[in-house]
Amino acid sequence: MKIAILTHPYIRNYGGILQCVALQNTLERKGHKVEVIHFLSGRKHNLRRRIKLLLNDFSFQRFYKWFLGICSDFSGKLIGRQKNVSSALLENCARFIKENIHYTEICDEDTIGRLIEQRQYDAIVIGSDIVWVGLGNERLIYFGDWQPKYTGKLISYAACSTLSHVPKFNEAKLEKLLDDFSHISVRDKHTFNLIRGYTHKDIQIVADPTILYDFGHYLKPCEGEDYIFTYVLGQEIDGGHRKAIAAMKKRYGNIPVKAVVLSDESTNIVPYADEIVDDASPDVWLNLLAHSKAVYTDSFHGIIFSLKYHRPFIAYYKEASRSTRLIDLKERFGLKGNIVSSVGEIDLSGDICYDKLQPVMDMWKDESLNFLKNALI
Repeated sequence: MKIAILTHPYIRNYGGILQCVALQNTLERKGHKVEVIHFLSGRKHNLRRRIKLLLNDFSFQRFYKWFLGICSDFSGKLIGRQKNVSSALLENCARFIKENIHYTEICDEDTIGRLIEQRQYDAIVIGSDIVWVGLGNERLIYFGDWQPKYTGKLISYAACSTLSHVPKFNEAKLEKLLDDFSHISVRDKHTFNLIRGYTHKDIQIVADPTILYDFGHYLKPCEGEDYIFTYVLGQEIDGGHRKAIAAMKKRYGNIPVKAVVLSDESTNIVPYADEIVDDASPDVWLNLLAHSKAVYTDSFHGIIFSLKYHRPFIAYYKEASRSTRLIDLKERFGLKGNIVSSVGEIDLSGDICYDKLQPVMDMWKDESLNFLKNALI
């Protein structure tokens, strides 16, 4: 079967890149010919659209969250979050992507339909990652909103959204587009609850593609001394990084802290790190995490790969946009003391029991692979 994947075309998002590699290779190992549609949006939200989104289902609570987001972005610029990304980082990620992802030519809202028609795909798999965050867009591309209309198998795999509601002006369109899917799956309970009222079809919660795929051939032999690996993208944990890192050092030893940092994301972890890595390719990031003594992160995929490689970890959530998928993992695997909202909730009194956790992960993996198998029959 000739299959296309439609997901975000990340340039230097480690989890986003690796989940695409995982889904592509998982499908190829099932005997399918796979390409990844290189979709780059040519549309920007104009002022009229922004005002429409703000006024839609207006409430002071939503306005307050929107205002806090604006303030956060502004303060981020003042403290250096929005610095230019290093050229070495872009080059290293571009090399990895070129070697590992089979992209089509670039398309946009106006050309994606023709590209799909010309390449005659038997199925299109939309996902994984947060592909369903654009519910307020004029064109819902990640729901199949393109012309000419696709008539083959349309499948969502581990699609995710962080939004709290669907804008009223897109509700009817969403219902119509979801009706065209042959199979629907999402990555977490939050997304399940968000869209279940807009379709009569069964919705399955499946594992992120990185759980399905063995990245073993990317791993190199472990060398050097023990260290704590950090990968922080958002705001600082309630209670402060200093206390969180101190708690980890008390538990795992007074060992160095290695931090992978993206200069256009949060850099608030930098003062607590002994070594900064700002040019890591996805495979280097993977090795640094896999060989660490313990992991400290606010990243969804930071958690997933910690679980995958049986690393002790502390993960936290601060922003609403990051919390839903982390809370889902917390509840699914019973990780109350490891996935927290503040330093006060951290519990390192015992190790994560991976002997008990791995069978649960394996079962979820098998169920997810069965979803793909049945969807592509």
